Amino acid sequence: MTLKQDIGNNKLIASLVLLIISFFSLLGYLIGERIIMTQAQNDASMLASSSGDFLISEISRFELLPSMVQMCSCVKNLLEEPDNTDIRDKTNLKLEEIVSLSDAQVVYLLDINGHTLASSNWKSKQSFVGNNYSIRPYFIDAIDNKTGRYIALGLTSKKLGYYLAKPIMSNNSIQGVLVVKIGMDILQEKLQQQFEQREEEVIISDKNDIIFISTKTDWLFHSLKTLSNNELNHVKIYQTYADIAIKPLELTDHKFLNRYARILTSNKKHYILYINTLHNIQLNVNIVVPLDKYYYTRNLSLFLGIILGLFISTFLLFLYIRDTYQKNIVNNAITDPLTGLYTRLYLQEFAPKLFLLHQRDHKIQIAIALLDLDFFKIINDTYGHSAGDKVLIEVGALIKKCIRKEDVAIRYGGEEILLILPCINTHEAHHLLEQIRLTIEQFKIHWEEKRISITISGGLAFASDESMFELINKADIKLYEAKHSGRNKIIY
Repeated sequence: MTLKQDIGNNKLIASLVLLIISFFSLLGYLIGERIIMTQAQNDASMLASSSGDFLISEISRFELLPSMVQMCSCVKNLLEEPDNTDIRDKTNLKLEEIVSLSDAQVVYLLDINGHTLASSNWKSKQSFVGNNYSIRPYFIDAIDNKTGRYIALGLTSKKLGYYLAKPIMSNNSIQGVLVVKIGMDILQEKLQQQFEQREEEVIISDKNDIIFISTKTDWLFHSLKTLSNNELNHVKIYQTYADIAIKPLELTDHKFLNRYARILTSNKKHYILYINTLHNIQLNVNIVVPLDKYYYTRNLSLFLGIILGLFISTFLLFLYIRDTYQKNIVNNAITDPLTGLYTRLYLQEFAPKLFLLHQRDHKIQIAIALLDLDFFKIINDTYGHSAGDKVLIEVGALIKKCIRKEDVAIRYGGEEILLILPCINTHEAHHLLEQIRLTIEQFKIHWEEKRISITISGGLAFASDESMFELINKADIKLYEAKHSGRNKIIY
């Protein structure tokens, strides 16, 4: 193998090793990415579920309160006689008592036009009594004989609350609306305590994805998406968040994972946003999970991928080196290091198989030629053994150029060269050996400013039924004749 071939093979091996390591590194990275996405989604899903259950339980405590208040006779009496001050005072006191026994922020009674007839905060400077709240969606839903639910800042108190409104029926008709306002301050505090030591953020948003509770306070009264004109008009018309301008968070959608989760990017950091929609209370619980807390897993998977790639490439490299080493051992054993011709070991491996084919089919002709340099000892004695080696190298190269691809040239002895010529007829063999003889005769070897002329003698024999070594002996006899009849000739 030439130096150029060695360099080419080394480059190919290096490229293959790099390709294997790159492949398994990428595979490790992708597997790690898949693992952390699954893990992050599972964690976010669990938090969203538990936070959603907590929120539902907090709101559910007040679900029956409007119906229970309606059972007080003073409520319906006031709807029938709204100008009766005694009934109004009695109702105010009753509502005040109910609030003191519950965690509700305010409980108040509206007539069918939205005017507040009585309220638990009737003594307060920000009393709801006398105010009209017909603009509020919770009132509109209740008048439509549905349970009204709405999250908003109070028009009077400017405090955030969840409004739960139910119609008051009398004689199969709606006479008024009873509203329970649930304060969000305690809920915000409880969530803040739950997530205080966590890296995740919890966001409670309304059906328009406007944030009204968040463990990240600077996200309050921002939207998780860019609101449409209709949504902005709804917020403005119903004064949901007073005069606060609702702006979207600076979060860029990076990838949607499924209907519940998507990857967001903010300030070059990636997050998973998991949404738990609570249809029964018309709110959304959103969990924001920073992905960098899981990057250790992905980096570990990448590292294992690199290690696996190194292991596999090293194993394959070991197999290649072992195979190459074995081939080199065999090649060195069957190749003469000086001339590059085959050795007798190759003859013992190759020739018997060829002679077996000849014995099976005599149409496959085989010829053996035994060549010997003339007066080689004189060259060694005159110019030295280095010059003799040079002569053998050049002669070996000349013979390899002359013979066919299927022919085999073997260094049989010191300066003896054996040719095995398969599938060749007498005329072709004569022509080939004469070409070799003339080529060597005409070739001059340069050695220390001198030109050495060489000739070769040879004997040729064709196989019939004899063994390989018997045929070699026949060729050797012909060579002996050539040597004793003047040299520089081939005896057939």
